[in-house]
Amino acid sequence: MAKALPQRPVIEACDDTSLRRAGLSRREAEVLHWMAQGKRDKAIAIILGISYRTVTHHVSAILQKLCVETRTAAVAVAIPPDMQALQSGQKADKIGNLTDRNLHLRGT
Repeated sequence: MAKALPQRPVIEACDDTSLRRAGLSRREAEVLHWMAQGKRDKAIAIILGISYRTVTHHVSAILQKLCVETRTAAVAVAIPPDMQALQSGQKADKIGNLTDRNLHLRGT
């Protein structure tokens, strides 16, 4: 008999309440917030005033509770799809603006 895979929790919005419903503690939600900002474990430890080892423990717990294997996947699960599209659109727009500005400076 095959072992059933755990169900990934549904997170409706990237806020403390929905993360708590997904089984994350308040501190784990804070760590996940900083992970979403691109911070590494040492930086998160400094920001939150906790040890590096404690942060790594929280990251491991987050990955397990969200049923994912990587930090990137944890952030992707925590950020709703509509927010991901918004963030992707903003990045693409910024890249487009930079390209337009570079073309203008070159005189093309």
